[in-house]
Amino acid sequence: MKKKFLHGFSLGELLVVCVIIGLLAVIVLVNYQKQIARANDAKRKTDLKKFQTAFEDYYGDNNCYPSETAMNAHTSCDSAVLAPYLDKFPCDPVTRIPYLYTAITDEDGGACRGYRLLTTLQDWGDQDILRVGCSQNPRLGCGFVPPQYNYGISMGDTIYRAGLDPNEIPSDLPNGGKTTGTWACNANGTCNNKDPSVFPAVCPIGFATSEDCVRSGCPNLIRCKN
Repeated sequence: MKKKFLHGFSLGELLVVCVIIGLLAVIVLVNYQKQIARANDAKRKTDLKKFQTAFEDYYGDNNCYPSETAMNAHTSCDSAVLAPYLDKFPCDPVTRIPYLYTAITDEDGGACRGYRLLTTLQDWGDQDILRVGCSQNPRLGCGFVPPQYNYGISMGDTIYRAGLDPNEIPSDLPNGGKTTGTWACNANGTCNNKDPSVFPAVCPIGFATSEDCVRSGCPNLIRCKN
């Protein structure tokens, strides 16, 4: 009678199996992360809809939208700054940072004409980004930095910054762009006309125009304090 020999897996076969299992694990993890990101984005959109309803109720009672000062005065999430129109003030589900609120002022400086409320969706491929007029390019978004907001709601004006072209291909400023000029970015991400030569430690790079400054993405090394 011939003896039967049982053979185990070779080292090469085990490695192939490990590689396949690893690839499957990566695919599952990536899909899971995408689903989490989409769930977070859905929460952001729901929060903004709640704000929109609250703002209109507020306007109905006060004939004006909330002031920028009042909206930005709170320091914690879930505050009652908009009570009774909104019991709790929701924040970003990941960063726990309040959404950006800016008032659109009247000619006399009043904040009753409208507002913008901006957030950053994790999925830059979300078609709602284009629907509201912002760019899917992280260097542009809605034109407000930092961070690069790419979605929001508004009343009285567009959600995106005036003059923003969502199809624009931004340059590689500041590395490949202008190195002289009188425009620089402040800590709020907006632009000012302080001469960077006066502030060499915090403004080593300047831009010829405010638009160049915005397109640069306002990196930390060129932000100037007000």
